[in-house]
Amino acid sequence: MRSNVVFVQSNPTKNLKRNPRLKLTRFLSRTEIGRLHQALDSHRGRASGRQQIEIIRLLLFTGCRKGEIIHLRWTEYHGDRLYLHDSKTGARTVHLNTQAQAIIARQPRISDIYVFPSHYDTSKPRSIELSLWRKVKQVADLNDVRLHDLRHTFASHAVINKVPLPIVARLLGHSRERMTLRYAHVSDRETEAAAERIGTALASVMTHGKRSTILSH
Repeated sequence: MRSNVVFVQSNPTKNLKRNPRLKLTRFLSRTEIGRLHQALDSHRGRASGRQQIEIIRLLLFTGCRKGEIIHLRWTEYHGDRLYLHDSKTGARTVHLNTQAQAIIARQPRISDIYVFPSHYDTSKPRSIELSLWRKVKQVADLNDVRLHDLRHTFASHAVINKVPLPIVARLLGHSRERMTLRYAHVSDRETEAAAERIGTALASVMTHGKRSTILSH
């Protein structure tokens, strides 16, 4: 019986370009941030759990990457800013808001090196795994949210609050503004609200023949 198997000598898809996929973007609304805050406040756990809660809060208030916070050293902390020696994009400065400053300032100095040390060996940072996140986001009904989306949230709310894109790029440690566009998106709700404001302003001009104060801002 003759076999119908054909052996191909080269890859027929070699020169084909992949169909580009839209990158998933997600950030928390104000209501969702409130639910996350309540879920974090309601947790009563061991020292490791309390430490993870502080890290999660700090990720939201700084827009930092998880590794930058977990490996944060006391020598990099200078009151109102962090001087990170080895972030993903190299050395950079992180400006801390009042909330972030308070989180770091209240950390117990159980290690001379790390702000969030391992409880088994304080000369090392804690585990990169934040297992508590799965429980917290379930309690807050945020099952589709990744931990990295807290960085998206920081950037997106900066844009919503009219922080210029070049400044958002600096806050995130991006060398090019193009990289920031992946994070600095706004929700459909915000876009729809903006469209409604513009429509109202135009209608007012048509009806009254006056220049709308909304469009003047």
